[in-house]
Amino acid sequence: IVYILLFVLLSTLSSYSQDERVEFVVDFKVGQTKIQKGYKKNSKTLKELSDFLEKTSKDSTVCVIKTTVCGYTSPEGAYETNYNIAISRIESIIEIIEEGAPKFKGCIHKCEPYIPYERFEYYIRNANLNEQRKSEIISILREDFSLVPYSQSADDSLHIDARLVKLAQYDNGKEWNYFKKEVFPL
Repeated sequence: IVYILLFVLLSTLSSYSQDERVEFVVDFKVGQTKIQKGYKKNSKTLKELSDFLEKTSKDSTVCVIKTTVCGYTSPEGAYETNYNIAISRIESIIEIIEEGAPKFKGCIHKCEPYIPYERFEYYIRNANLNEQRKSEIISILREDFSLVPYSQSADDSLHIDARLVKLAQYDNGKEWNYFKKEVFPL
């Protein structure tokens, strides 16, 4: 998933201004970095993004202050691999924005790619689990980030977020397998 957050300052002749935040979500298949228009709701989202870029490019009263592009990946696999996938996804979106609206160039900010743990927590809070299990899982999600060797790789230089290892081990991976099936791929 890549989130595109567009922060736009709108100015009119009466010197009135307002901040507007516009958000678009583009989905990617697992491990893919190229945008596929027919995947999930991408066709609709890309049309809305294109319309927005065209409208703001033609409107001389619109001043683009900041455009933020964030990239996310599923947590499975090595941290380094997921990081690189997220960066490539961000670049794919930036290319579309810059082609569609040159006035956005120079004001695009790239978020640091990460796994959306707040999304995990949302699902846990709303899951049909007893409160103790919810609390234990959320406690794992809120631990500080640290990398540990990725045991499913022959390459000793690959790492994975320690929280993911703990989630996969918690109750023999029952909730983790649910996440893999229902929440991901992002």
